[in-house]
Amino acid sequence: MKKYLGILLLAISTTSLTSCLKDGPVNLPPGGSPPVIEFSTNLFVAPTSDVNSPVALYTKSYDVVPSATLELTIGYTGGAPAPEDITVNLDNEGADKIAAYNEYKDAHYEMLPAEFFSGMPSSVVIKKGENFAKFTVTVKPDQFDFAKSYALPFHIASVSSGTVSGNYGTILVSVGAKNKYDGVYKVTGEYHDLSFPAYTGYFPYTADLETISAGTVDVFNEDLGTYGFLFYTNNANGDISYYGSFSPEFTFDPATNKIIKVENAYGQQAGANKRSAELDPTGVNEYDPATKTFKVKYFMYQLGAKRLTFDETYTYQGPRP
Repeated sequence: MKKYLGILLLAISTTSLTSCLKDGPVNLPPGGSPPVIEFSTNLFVAPTSDVNSPVALYTKSYDVVPSATLELTIGYTGGAPAPEDITVNLDNEGADKIAAYNEYKDAHYEMLPAEFFSGMPSSVVIKKGENFAKFTVTVKPDQFDFAKSYALPFHIASVSSGTVSGNYGTILVSVGAKNKYDGVYKVTGEYHDLSFPAYTGYFPYTADLETISAGTVDVFNEDLGTYGFLFYTNNANGDISYYGSFSPEFTFDPATNKIIKVENAYGQQAGANKRSAELDPTGVNEYDPATKTFKVKYFMYQLGAKRLTFDETYTYQGPRP
């Protein structure tokens, strides 16, 4: 789902380099582990990609500002600091990796135009006695086209010493521009299932509102771990369930902060049950920029008939990572 605007930064190791996980003779340093050069992931939260992805995907999001920076780290591992200066050469190749990721995730990333970024290094040096070298790339979020997803490749062309990691010689960092509604929210309220009145809503829950365009956000339910709405069945087993192929997508008018449309983030009439969403015009349906809170009412339709009603309040908790 995550259709947010992304800039993928790929650190792509050459195929001639040996993975740290492969068997074979190696010359071990005093620390007892083979020296490995890799992109460090300690600056990021857990990857948003799944374990079967051809590359690991990490996410960083920024406000719509003229300039923002992303700091990346290349590390030397192996139980001891680098015994000498190690030069890591980079280039801009990697269109094939963008294509591979697009195919795997059914995504539509394209190369970031050169005028939207600066500071791409041709090489970095891990100094003798140290374990890391850091560098930054400057991006221009206020120039991004919200309708597009961009990809910027980083390629480790060669290293002067050591071996490139087979696991983290390649990473993807999606850097998204955030609209003013983007963020982490606490959601309270009520809902009713007209087909099963005994069901009650799982409130409160935590939701990530993720930028789709200048006025549109998708709702990622952190308690569920995906896009969807949890509810209590109130049966003898105390089961909790959720509605498949359904999650709200809110569209605001940025000029007035009024919610002008609610649709199903999976697509209108999604899934076997043809589930869709629609704004309930009787609600407040407006974002308050002073409190970063909004109230919204909406419906879910199933097979053309109204099944669910929602009356929710979203209270801002902080920015997304």
